[in-house]
Amino acid sequence: MYSELSKKILNCLPFCEPFLFIDKITYVDDKKIIGEFFYRKDLFFYKGHFKNKPITPATIQIETMGQIGVAHGIYLLNIHTTNKKFDVYAVTIESEHNKIILPETHVFIESNLIFFRLNYLKCKCLIKNSENQILAHSIYLLKFIIYD
Repeated sequence: MYSELSKKILNCLPFCEPFLFIDKITYVDDKKIIGEFFYRKDLFFYKGHFKNKPITPATIQIETMGQIGVAHGIYLLNIHTTNKKFDVYAVTIESEHNKIILPETHVFIESNLIFFRLNYLKCKCLIKNSENQILAHSIYLLKFIIYD
């Protein structure tokens, strides 16, 4: 079930390689969405951050979490079924990074609904590792503008 739904939501995202940081969506409902991503060692940003010991930049982690928030908004607004055009504006309200994310790390990203009304989505997003440890978390306010 989630395989087809995952493809539909991912196809609606306004991101693509090399700037798409969700490989698949494994769970979604009105309150939460969960996805996965594998930070491959050949990703473009590792070449210069840092040159002798690469780590995932905090800005990429923030982008990863923001993308799962946008995916949740796509689901909540049924954009994945209507294919309506939209723009989204995001504000990161707060962000905390608890652990370094190294290349070759498989992460689980989730967005948890705080509120959704008038096309505004406020959500708390997390990046977790396979041991369910929170590596980073952020709170976002996303404004969706839908075009008919």
